[in-house]
Amino acid sequence: MLGAIIGDIVGSPYEFNNILTEDFPLFSRKSSFTDDTICTVAVADAILKHEDFGEALHRWCNQYPNPMGGYGGMFVRWVHSNHPKPYNSFGNGAAMRVSACGWAFDSEDETIRAAVASAAPTHNHAEGLKGASTVARAIFRLRQMKKPSFHAKEIKQLLAEAYGEDWQQHLPERGVFDGTCQGCVPLAFHICMQAGSFEDAIRKAVAYGGDSDTLAAIVGALAEAVWHIPEDIKNTVLSMLPAEMGVVVERFERRFDRMAKELMKYCLYYKGEADVPAEFHSKAEGELWVAERFVCEHMTHMIDFKNKKKSFATWVVVYVGKWDPFGWVEVTEPYWKKLGFGYEDFRKML
Repeated sequence: MLGAIIGDIVGSPYEFNNILTEDFPLFSRKSSFTDDTICTVAVADAILKHEDFGEALHRWCNQYPNPMGGYGGMFVRWVHSNHPKPYNSFGNGAAMRVSACGWAFDSEDETIRAAVASAAPTHNHAEGLKGASTVARAIFRLRQMKKPSFHAKEIKQLLAEAYGEDWQQHLPERGVFDGTCQGCVPLAFHICMQAGSFEDAIRKAVAYGGDSDTLAAIVGALAEAVWHIPEDIKNTVLSMLPAEMGVVVERFERRFDRMAKELMKYCLYYKGEADVPAEFHSKAEGELWVAERFVCEHMTHMIDFKNKKKSFATWVVVYVGKWDPFGWVEVTEPYWKKLGFGYEDFRKML
């Protein structure tokens, strides 16, 4: 979901002042979160709290009544209503706020139900529901791939079913402000298919023009499922969010972190509490130690850098506590040294 927030903030200065080049500063004094971020956080918060999506959206948007760029005309009336009702919208707001639904569930059916439920309080038109579910389903499908790609048959099939085999022949023209799901969602996929990295995708989205922040938010949401978000971009954006939004983002990422689930799978195997991971079946017994390398290399991506020593030690104790802890420390030395603390410090924590 952080990808959507990054796209929103990067695109925010250009929503009403398009910049039709990819050579622009990602962040400036004019950069800020908009309604896209507020709604994305609201959907994630609803999932975390098992709350009704409409209630969460209404609460968060009233908490931030005047974001940069404001809210859309019909949506702002919904926000200010004491008894908000859906208004048959097919605007791209349904797709830009849905990304958390793509990360939070373990089946595509659950993902679809959540995506539709997140859109329905406002965007209950068929195109609005389809736009939201298409983005969420794509994120879910990309999560299942060993090598996620927007050119994979699973993604191409999804787009053909939703928007027709010739969907790329009906994209909004460059610089045209198209605020609909049926215009913006296919365009977001088209841009992702042209990109080579997370940052490249965001730059291409903003440079396309039109509804720059929302297009970049949808592109960012999709791109996050394929490419790693550079740490400097991630940290800059997190520093620009109010504390309460940052808390939701952190809680969501910790709970639904794909890498954390992979780490658990390998660690459980190592501890003798699970079968050999499926991708290891064809490997010789000696090669199974690749799991140790996997754990070492990816542990550092899950550190809470506000308290990195305690965080790292906690992961070791919780997930690999049945190993010889000191032997494991020696094995992982090249990795935890990158975090800036020494062997004796780590021994004391264990």
